[in-house]
Amino acid sequence: IGGKIMGKDLLGYYAVAVHIASLPIQKLSGMINNVAFPAFSHVQADPGGTGRYLLKAARIMSILAFPAFFGISSIAPELVDLILGQKWQAVALPLQVLAVAMPLRMLGNLLPPLLWGIGRPDVSATNFLIAAGIMPLTFVVGAQWGPIGMAIGWLAAYPVVFLISLTRSTRVIGLQVTDILGTLWQPIVASVGMYAGVWAAKSLAFGQSGEIGHLLQLILVGVLVYAALLTLIHRDGFRETLNLLKG
Repeated sequence: IGGKIMGKDLLGYYAVAVHIASLPIQKLSGMINNVAFPAFSHVQADPGGTGRYLLKAARIMSILAFPAFFGISSIAPELVDLILGQKWQAVALPLQVLAVAMPLRMLGNLLPPLLWGIGRPDVSATNFLIAAGIMPLTFVVGAQWGPIGMAIGWLAAYPVVFLISLTRSTRVIGLQVTDILGTLWQPIVASVGMYAGVWAAKSLAFGQSGEIGHLLQLILVGVLVYAALLTLIHRDGFRETLNLLKG
């Protein structure tokens, strides 16, 4: 769709932005599927086990995913300058938008192994069909405004796809969709605060965009601000995630 409407040059900028924004998902998706499918299969014998496991997985993944992707978004101009060079700055704005949409996409990757693990691949297949109906229409509209339009299409449409898929999936295991959404607000609030802190630090950090020292300072600010905010509003989840990472 993008190549047909935008042409190969603009499509190239969009493709690079998608590739960078999706890197964490590409690295972790295989691991998620390999671990989650047998885990969901194992706990389904416990009537409440599947729901508890999904809640814990969503809680921990949201604590990791939102700051990672919001962090990429907040430093997108500097990141593009460093790894691609100034001539690729057209990638920066689509990357900023796409990265904000990616945490939900990563959380959505929990649903297929859940549904297959409990013997409901039909629900998973229907979720994919719903996404296949909504997303292309959004891209047709968004591509009229180039790479940034395509990126905004992701940000506008994927939360709808995620909410539909989540609602249909939680229903079969006896959870409310609000149970899952309730695990997301603290990491989102802390990540938004982190985003603001990184942008404020850009004018204070030493060096200039495109220098690794400058980028590392922004990353350090982001890590410290996020850790401080999450400790204040979600200490138990922060401690749970740290213990998991240490183990």
